[in-house]
Amino acid sequence: MDEAVSNARQAIYQQAGLENRDWGAPVLYLRVEDGVIFPRQAQVIDRIIPRVAPSSLQSPLVGRDDELTQAHASLRAGAKYYIYGTYGVGKTSLASELFNRW
Repeated sequence: MDEAVSNARQAIYQQAGLENRDWGAPVLYLRVEDGVIFPRQAQVIDRIIPRVAPSSLQSPLVGRDDELTQAHASLRAGAKYYIYGTYGVGKTSLASELFNRW
């Protein structure tokens, strides 16, 4: 916003010249305390939509019992277990099911 006001002043100065003092007329008055006029979209979404993991009843996990057993055994032993893959392979569903079962 400050840059826009500065650009407006420069444009008026270039049009009118130094004799005309209208170049100083554009002013920006802010009423917000933190100076943020437009919050980032992610901040707005986080305040509006709570992020809640779906329950196992909403998204049943089928055919991954071996993977769940292996993950549970690793976590019980105190080891790290990494769940990775591309978008849509079910990483979140696997983690949710692991959490809900044990």
